[in-house]
Amino acid sequence: MSRRTVIVVLLLTAVLATLNGCVGRAVREGYHGIVGAAGVPLVISGQETQIKSIPLTYGNYQLERFTCDIGTLCDPQFFSALPNRVSQELSTREVDDEDVSFFVGPSNRTVIIRGRVIHYETADLLGVAMGPMEEAICRVQLVDADSGTVLADTNCVGRVESTVRSGPDELAHGVARAIRELLMPEASE
Repeated sequence: MSRRTVIVVLLLTAVLATLNGCVGRAVREGYHGIVGAAGVPLVISGQETQIKSIPLTYGNYQLERFTCDIGTLCDPQFFSALPNRVSQELSTREVDDEDVSFFVGPSNRTVIIRGRVIHYETADLLGVAMGPMEEAICRVQLVDADSGTVLADTNCVGRVESTVRSGPDELAHGVARAIRELLMPEASE
């Protein structure tokens, strides 16, 4: 193979690799722009089957105001948006193709959801250029309101991977989705 052919092949490979990256980024942006923030719960203590039964054994929840363990890094709008986002996520769930109340246990039983932000990261200019990623990690406790017993200790991660839908409200939405995922009863229940 001639030197010129090698150079042309290397240049074409580089162009295709770059194009693939741009196309991949466009697809990811489109997907995350549609679905919004992601939420992932990670159980630290408590049994997952018992956590998933909370909406079946409690009729209500009370969301305490979240605190920030990391100083002034947290955007105040995150704390303002969180109660509404949690309320949206915990209002109903689908059972047999029908929307029902999320909490269906006795109305005199309440679970307290309390939390604190332990990590908060927003995308800077470089992050937006390379691929946006914003993240909030909240240590969330589920507490029986009557006894004060801690039922579970978890990390709820909210993650935004879109430049179109980003910011503190979307991060709050991701954390709320993580709380919903944490509490969502199994399909057979």
